[in-house]
Amino acid sequence: MVRETVIAELASSFENFLSARDRELMSDERLSTAFATSMQEALRQGATGAEWDNVAWVGPWEVDPASLNCPVLLWYGNEDLFVPPGTAEWLRDHIPDAQLVLRCGEGHLGFMEHAAEKLHALTEPTS
Repeated sequence: MVRETVIAELASSFENFLSARDRELMSDERLSTAFATSMQEALRQGATGAEWDNVAWVGPWEVDPASLNCPVLLWYGNEDLFVPPGTAEWLRDHIPDAQLVLRCGEGHLGFMEHAAEKLHALTEPTS
């Protein structure tokens, strides 16, 4: 019962953080169905991961971002209400080999529109 309550609270609070562009994307039945399916899978074993995401905002991390020794590609929307652009800029400034792609007019769900571009970037050989 507790698990179902936590998941229901996460789902209802989610709408409060949708930017105008995110709301547009969620009005597309194909995208909203894909998103709902992925969220069901993400929460299938509970909401612990989502809870730890929130802890990261207020407490020390177990890993120092400066210790990362691999390329990191950060994708953010400048209208993201979940993870504000300032977070992206902080990460870029604290991860040695980080590159920030900040998309104007996008919110948190921009990944849904640009999945192919992101997959290409992830599979592109690095020098």
